[in-house]
Amino acid sequence: MCYLLASLCTARLREWKDTSLARRSSQEWAALSRAAHLRGHGGVEWVNAVVPASARLNYDMIGDLYHEYYWGAAEFQKRFGHPPHYLPGAPGFVHREEMLFSPDFPTRLRKAGIAHLGMITGRVGPEVDSALERMEAYSGERWWEVVISANQAPKPDPRALQLAIDAVGAKGGLYVGDTADDHDLVTNYQAIKKADEPEILVAMLVHDDEVAVYQERGADFIVGSVEEVVGCLPDYVRVV
Repeated sequence: MCYLLASLCTARLREWKDTSLARRSSQEWAALSRAAHLRGHGGVEWVNAVVPASARLNYDMIGDLYHEYYWGAAEFQKRFGHPPHYLPGAPGFVHREEMLFSPDFPTRLRKAGIAHLGMITGRVGPEVDSALERMEAYSGERWWEVVISANQAPKPDPRALQLAIDAVGAKGGLYVGDTADDHDLVTNYQAIKKADEPEILVAMLVHDDEVAVYQERGADFIVGSVEEVVGCLPDYVRVV
């Protein structure tokens, strides 16, 4: 994503200046990117095919800048063992992240009849460790039974969901996500699911302007907050 945005912004300001491509909206670019993804030619391949080579910055440098902006100088030193190269004074976006649920929410889910809780995340390496450390401190417990990171199986690879199901022995489930990859993960799982594998429903946490999109894509539930997920549970589960 950082590589895409950096390349698009550079091309708009320079290579595409005063052309129709420079005036194309982010929503239009997003639609084109998703269409390429659905054809199996998204990601870096699509960026390199669409954006002029002169506007595409070095991928490794973009990655380094991402990490330094995200972690900030102090946390970067802690996680990687050396100081940042480009942004020695960066405060770190990581410190601005907020929890999307109240501390007792996992406990309330278990009381509502949810036997197993876990996470499938696009984060990798230190990003996973950092998030888990903060969630455990916030909730006062390690409430999850399984964490599948992008190192193991990146979304929307259905293996990620299969790994999580196998880890807890789930007989059915509700997956909650907030990105297109989350929805596609469940869709891809359903497409390859064998008869003896559990049914998984998907609840999408989206903004108002995305509701129609995910209704069209066939999401089982659409929620405005994580805690609204309780209302998606069958009555016979909620009264357990």
